[in-house]
Amino acid sequence: MSDAQPETLVPSETTPAPESETYEPEPELELETAPEPEPELKSETAPEPEAASEPEPEPVPYQARYAMEPLDVVEASEIDATPWSIRRRLEALFWRWPAALKRQWPLLVVWLAVIAGLVLIYLQYWRRGSVVVGGAVGLAAVFRLLLPPERAGLLVVRSRTFDVIVTGLAGAAIMGLAMIVAPR
Repeated sequence: MSDAQPETLVPSETTPAPESETYEPEPELELETAPEPEPELKSETAPEPEAASEPEPEPVPYQARYAMEPLDVVEASEIDATPWSIRRRLEALFWRWPAALKRQWPLLVVWLAVIAGLVLIYLQYWRRGSVVVGGAVGLAAVFRLLLPPERAGLLVVRSRTFDVIVTGLAGAAIMGLAMIVAPR
């Protein structure tokens, strides 16, 4: 056995390729174009009606497109509408109000000040009213700065820094504009 490796043939650039392997471009094919249709002559008679097309399908109702579970039907006899039950519901609703107002007192104070400013504006004291509204917004910034988030209630929107800066600038801008505008 010999350790010689088999010879491999590698084409070289100097040896010409056999004729059968040379590239010959194919002849270009001519595309046949369809003849252009002849223009229709307009007649003086009325055009023929087109064939009746199929009617469009009716749109799907809203309820079918967004199908939901059917609601339970309650009989009128099952509803407890006695005066005592209605009174109990109203009492429960109004007993909740004081607790909600107690939790949201900073927002309530701000809104009362805004309403007082709007009343002054309505009574033609627009400068004083605008200063009161700006002061109310500034008061909201002070509440947000001093109170913890649990006590500030709905005055909490973003971070404390953001809330204080935005409401403080808004209040200062409202008051500043109210004082800068020249009277007639």
